[in-house]
Amino acid sequence: MNLVTNKERIFWIDYAKGIAITLMIFGHIPIAEEVWNNYVYSFHMPVFFFLSGIFANNIKMNFREFILKNTYQLLIPYAILYIITIPVGLFTISIHPELFGYPTLIDKLWKPLIGLLSGEYLNHTSISLFTNGALWFLIALFWVRLFAYLMRKLKKWIQLLVSLCVSCLVVWVTRECFSVNLFWSIDSAFFALPFYIVGNIFVNSVFWEKISSWSTLTKLIISFLLFFVLWYSSLYNGPISVCGVKSGQCIILAYMNGCCGSVALSLLCLGLPSKLNLANTGKMSMLILAFHGAILYLIRFVALKTIGVPLDDYNVWIAILLSILVVCLLTPISLFIAKHFPILVGKAKK
Repeated sequence: MNLVTNKERIFWIDYAKGIAITLMIFGHIPIAEEVWNNYVYSFHMPVFFFLSGIFANNIKMNFREFILKNTYQLLIPYAILYIITIPVGLFTISIHPELFGYPTLIDKLWKPLIGLLSGEYLNHTSISLFTNGALWFLIALFWVRLFAYLMRKLKKWIQLLVSLCVSCLVVWVTRECFSVNLFWSIDSAFFALPFYIVGNIFVNSVFWEKISSWSTLTKLIISFLLFFVLWYSSLYNGPISVCGVKSGQCIILAYMNGCCGSVALSLLCLGLPSKLNLANTGKMSMLILAFHGAILYLIRFVALKTIGVPLDDYNVWIAILLSILVVCLLTPISLFIAKHFPILVGKAKK
């Protein structure tokens, strides 16, 4: 089954993105049971790179065309969405002086713009503030696509081997030797690159064709078994972060967990019926990524002021409901924005 040409099957990719973006929101909610965050973080961002890699075979353009296309699809939306959300980011910073200090009015005017150019929210400096941390993903995906494009003429297994070696080296140098994060999320991109290549190899393989022909019940059973194994594996490996380039106890296990979760989620979504509204959530994942922080914080702030629910240490079920609520609010809003301002999702106006 060629996923690039068989448009009837693409619905499962949107489902997977929809579930993954909901899990991302869940991961950004402070909950009392940290084990759930470890579990979700083990695969929720790797899934996005895994799914993006599916279409890497369909690149038939020269270098200039490739750069222009991905700049329009990723970097321009990144810049616009970042600028739009600066006021919300500054508000969050102002009520968390223990994390960001006490920026003056002048600082608030120019430091976020320097942060826009730095592209790394973990590197707040004396001259910069990054006001929308979630947007690191768009920059990292740009680099991941570029690295994969530059290696496109190599055999797939060589691409994977090279990416794993470089990733391990980058993690060792940046985390173990110097404990720094690189600007423009380049280190995050190197860490994520193997997931992108594995997605391309696995989902375009003969093995995946066989998996796709399994019965719905078989797909769901295998999916839940993989999620079950991932639960215990993530308990052992501990927390990971693609953005923060943290691999837990073992970087190889981190990659195995991320790929395991990605395959499990893909099988789950293949087993779901087509034409669910979940597809719209997946299609709007870029805008939900950009705006979820503002909506999430607004809901939490209102809950604190009206019914006294604290902003930290949520029960896991409350966090799940809160994540779903944010997605339900943002999906129709994002559909409206994408329709009238398609440049925000990297598309040209029709």
